[in-house]
Order: sequence, then structure tokens, then C-alpha cells
Amino acid sequence: MHCTTASHPSIPTQASDRPLSPGVVQTRLKITLCKRVRRRSWTVLAVLLGVAAITPRLGSAQAQDSTQRRTVSREDSVRFLRREMARDARAVARRAWDDQRPDITVTDAERESAFQDSSARAILERAREARERQDSALTSYRALATQRFAVGLGVRRVGLEKTLVQGDNVARIAWSRSGGVWVTPVGSRVTVPMAGNDRADGDIVNTISIPYYPGRESLWIPGSNQFGTVRAQVDPRELVHPIATGAERYYRYTTGDSITITLGGDRTIRLRELKISARRPEWRLFVGSFWFDEASGQLVRAAYRLAVPLEIWDTARERDAEEAIRNALTAQARDSIARARLTPEEFVADSVRRAQNSGRDDGPPKWVQLAFRPARASLDGITVEYGLYGGKFWLPRLQSATASALIGPLRTPVTFDEQFVYEDVDGDFTTPPVPEAVPGRTASITIAVGGDSTQRATRRDARDSLRTDGQCAPGDSTFVRTESRYGGALRIAFDMPCDMDKLRTSDALPPMNASDAELFDITARDELLKALNLNVQAQFLPGRPTLNVGLDQQRFNRVEGLSLGVGVTQPLGAGFSVSALARMGTADRLLNGEVQLARSAGQRTVHVAVYRRLRATQPEWGNPLSFGASMSALLYGRDEGFYFRAKGVEVGDRMALRYGSWSWRLYTEQERTAGDCSVINTWSLARAFGRGGFRPNFLASRLSLTGVDVQWAHAFAKRPLGVQWFATVRADGATGTVTY
Repeated sequence: MHCTTASHPSIPTQASDRPLSPGVVQTRLKITLCKRVRRRSWTVLAVLLGVAAITPRLGSAQAQDSTQRRTVSREDSVRFLRREMARDARAVARRAWDDQRPDITVTDAERESAFQDSSARAILERAREARERQDSALTSYRALATQRFAVGLGVRRVGLEKTLVQGDNVARIAWSRSGGVWVTPVGSRVTVPMAGNDRADGDIVNTISIPYYPGRESLWIPGSNQFGTVRAQVDPRELVHPIATGAERYYRYTTGDSITITLGGDRTIRLRELKISARRPEWRLFVGSFWFDEASGQLVRAAYRLAVPLEIWDTARERDAEEAIRNALTAQARDSIARARLTPEEFVADSVRRAQNSGRDDGPPKWVQLAFRPARASLDGITVEYGLYGGKFWLPRLQSATASALIGPLRTPVTFDEQFVYEDVDGDFTTPPVPEAVPGRTASITIAVGGDSTQRATRRDARDSLRTDGQCAPGDSTFVRTESRYGGALRIAFDMPCDMDKLRTSDALPPMNASDAELFDITARDELLKALNLNVQAQFLPGRPTLNVGLDQQRFNRVEGLSLGVGVTQPLGAGFSVSALARMGTADRLLNGEVQLARSAGQRTVHVAVYRRLRATQPEWGNPLSFGASMSALLYGRDEGFYFRAKGVEVGDRMALRYGSWSWRLYTEQERTAGDCSVINTWSLARAFGRGGFRPNFLASRLSLTGVDVQWAHAFAKRPLGVQWFATVRADGATGTVTY
């Protein structure tokens, strides 16, 4: 859906604006014209900044261009004005919040302990100078950007998730120091398999990254507002930049390997690695490997990830506390604005209304937080690689990110890849200046409050605009759309086609089912990711234990019946954690449990565990102890698993791959039957309606075994639409009472 937004501003706030007439209140009406590409039909959506909605009827083109007039009640106008005041107050509060950034003072002890050697200090100081100085010699460049992002969904089966959304972008980017950034999209496509189509309403060209502009941050996090432009000092309330001033308080630095590159004319470039680890295990901090040009201090390549996963519910509580501070700043700003814009009676009514709503908790209910655990987001790995162009300019060539979220039994992986191919660097060309935001059609509104006095606002909204092909003049093939990023620090002009279908059907787009290897240099990416091994960790520092009684710990099967589990995890730092799990079933009434010591590094986890479990003979077939299989057993009385009991000790390793996983475990255990007579009468919803009970479980022999279990899974032909192939290979061999 392609939309154009037109807005009419509210009361003038500057001293130079004409004052309002007595008894007159003005407001803004925001109209969105949306074109559904599939049916080629026009829809008019009116979004009013208030509770009451007024939708002007748009007829012919002449009627659309004419001024729309409506008279609304005093109550409606006050609602509009309250919404306008809230928006302006939030903007003031954001600026005040930024101004309150704490001053980070690094002590001498912290500065000395931050560096393992003098070389690490020298590398960091050069990198810091280069980051803040940047290269002022570059005057222009042209590049072709290729981008793909994908979001999947699975049920705790690592690497075998289905694709929810896949987006592809191809665009030409031109920048000059005298003009600015111009983006010409040549292909844009969104694929939503669940919707059964290869496009979605709207376009996603604004997700394209700009490889260079003055003040650009050399590190990259897709979609991050903070990591868009250089900030000299760290902000502990946000992600803490490992190179910014004050970072010694949060990181330790170690010199790593070196690489020497020989260019033509006997010129050599020496790269040095700086390994960065966090002083404490906190999700705002990073760990990783960073390579810098030793002479210039310019970042050349890097692989990094968050020090620990982000616990969603814990972080939400922290954000609520920060939001309370922002709300206090917003309330102060809103009161000042309200006194200037409202009558005394309206000001009192507005204050009372806000006081009544101040104690409302907009967070998720407690039962949701308990049920959907674990709730964890992990930034598993980001890689950036720069190329040397013109013999002196380091510009980003490849960018890749892998992340995932685990909420209860659901797992959502996210991948993001970008590649830049430069056609001209520091060439003799310029780009036109990025135009100011040009509002589209503005439907104005005149409000009369008391008497016949009316007045129209004169202040125009300076927001960026979006124009659709309906506003293209006859014969035009393109229109210009402007966009601001990073709080206005970067302005971009998009040269958009009037016929947006051309982007979706462009021959420049890669095939929908093309693999990553066909589009990007995955060899370089994988080589960088090897640096994020188990030894790249935050420092050892125990954290707060977490309790897990979520849906992923509960299950139902024909042996245990309803099995309730309670888990506790104690993070230790340095990637280590200790966890304990206890569970009991309503049918067998036997206590099972395990204690596990694990160490994780992004997508890899090694562990040692002591356990007493109910196990399935073929866990890869239907995953019978999973949440999905439990629902089938509970609702339909259908259980495909064959179970036995085991107690023992195991050591294992598990790795999540881009489109698959592999794992192994070495174990020694005692096995015995789970019984067959006591499970015949296990209750299920299907049996309650007279459909019969479960079939008996098999009888297992008592064994003592020592063996190894290896499993590999991979998704072939990872296509958003059409047939997808998954393969799982498992080998289990043991010896003891018997040998197999």
C-alpha cells in the first residue's frame, strides 16, 4: 500500500505567528491516501489526532485539491488539541532526556585495568580519533546496494523454522559532499508466505543502509537509531559503544593478531586486531574482534555480538522505570504547552484526566509474563567488512547480522544481509541538494468554537512527505520522496517510480529462492564469525537467578499425563550458567529433574548435566516431548512417542547454523521401562468425549549404557513460497549391558 500524508498544523507557537482570535481553537487534520496495488482501487483513511474522527469525502481530482471545511464541536476540538500537545510535549521530553545523559568519568584504576598492553591502548586511541574525525577527503561515490532480510518461526526446533517474511531490495545510492544522499530504488519486494503472495502493501526501500555520509557510525546494527551517527561519549542507558569516550569503564582491550596487505608500488597496509570483552555480563555491552588500519585507525573488519542475551521481561521493567522519568519530563513540558493553548477550565480538566490515568499499567499481565518464559532476545553475531577504494578510502562492503528471539515454545530467527558494489568513488560528479519536505495535498479544517469567529492556521508542518503516483504530473515517471534519519542528522532523497509495481517486478531483483551464497560473500562472513568463539566472553560476575514456569516447561503425554515443570537459571558470567529443573506428572507421579552447567557463545552452547528424565526412543520423529506434540495428545488423545526412563550424566555441544543445526552428546546412563499398564487410563480431552484412551507404551529392558548421540539437521531449498525440504540425520551408538 503506497500512501501520501497531508497534514494541517495546529495553533501557531512562535512569537512571530499571528495570535489566535478569542474563542477560536485550531487543530490539525491528517489524511492518508492509500492505493492498493493489487486491485488498483483507491481507499481514503482519515487519521485524526484525537478520539473523534472526521473523514472528508474525496471525489474528483478537483475536489481533492480544494480546501475541505468542517465545523466540529468544542469537545472535539479540545480532544484534537490534547493530542497535538502530547506530541509536542514528547518531542520536548526527548530533547530533555538526551540533555540529561550522565557524564562518564573514567577513574585511573579503570583506565589502567582496561588495557592488557600498551599496544591495545594505542590502537584504541587511534581508532577513537579516526571515528570522531572521519575522512573529509572523500567527495562523492556511487554504489549498488543489495539487501535481504528474513524472519522465520519455529517451535524450539533450531534451524528448521518456516519463513514468515522475506524482503529484497536493490537500489543505486549516490552521495556527494555538496549535494547529499540520493537513493534510486531499482527493485523492492516483500514475500509473505502465510498470505500466499510475493508482495505486501507498501514498499521497504527505506530499510536500505547508506554506506557513507558525514558523521556515519562505523559499527552497524540494522535498524538502530543510536548506531547511525557518531556519538563521542558513551551513554550507559543505551547500547554502550566499545570505542567511544568513556568505554574503558565498561570494557577491557587486548591486542590480537596482525595482517599485512601488500598493494601495488610496494605499499603495505598493516591491520591489527583488538579483542574487546565486557567487564560484566550485561546486554547493553558487546564482545568481539575488531580489526583496524594501524596507520589511520580506520575500522576495516569486525565481528561482534551482545555480551549476554536480552531478557525481555527484565528489560521491560527497566524500560518502565526509564519511561517513568520520561513521562515526568513530558508532563512538565505538556503543562507549559497546555497553559499557553487551553483556557483555565480546559487546563484543569486536562490535568484531572491525566492524573486519573497516571496509575494505569500498560504492561503485559503477570500471567503472560509467567506463561511465556523464557522470553529472550539474542544478537548472535554481526559482521562488517570494509574495502579499500581509490587506494585511500575504506568503505563498507559487506554487512550481516543474525539474531533470534525465544518466547515460550516459539523461536523466531532473523537474518539481515547487505552488500555494496561501488561504481565510482571520489569521482568528478555532484548530486542535487536534497529538497526540503514538500507536503502533499493539505486538507485544511476550520473550527469555530463559540460565536461565528473562525481562523485558519498559517504554520506549515515541516515533516517529511510521501507522494504517490496519483500526484505525478502527466508524463512523469518518477517523484521525489524525502526522509530524515537519526533525529534529522541524515536527510535522504528517494527518486521513486510513479508506477510502484515496477519495483516488485524489476529484473534487477535477485530470484526469490536464491540462496545466501548466490547473493553475498558468505565465506568472508563465516570466517569473521569464527572469532566469536567460547573464549570471547564478558567477565565472570554472577547475576540474578530467574524462575521459569512457562509453557515450554509444561507438557502432556500418555506416560506422565500433565507434567508440570519448574526451572531456575543462575547466570555466572563469562558465558557460564547453572540451571536446575524439577518436574512431576499427574499420571505416573514420579519426580524427574536435572542440574546443568552450560557455557554459551552466541549460537553455540556446551554443557554437562546430571539428569533423571523421561526420554523418547525417536525424539526427531515428531518431537513427542515438545509443546506442539503435547497439545495433540491433550486434545485428540494422539501420542506418537514411545518412552523409557533414563538417569545418568552427559556432556554435549550444540550449534545453531544459518539454516540448520548440529549437536552431539556423550552419555553414560541407566535405562528402564516407563511402564505400560499405568498409562492406559491417562485422561485426555478426546477420551472425555468417548473417543477412547491412549494405546499402551512399550516395555523397555533395564540397561546400563555408555555411548554417543550425534544429530544434524538442515533446511534445503529455503524458499519462501513452494515446497521446502528438511533433512535430519541422527546416529546413536552405545555399549554396556548390550551393544548397538
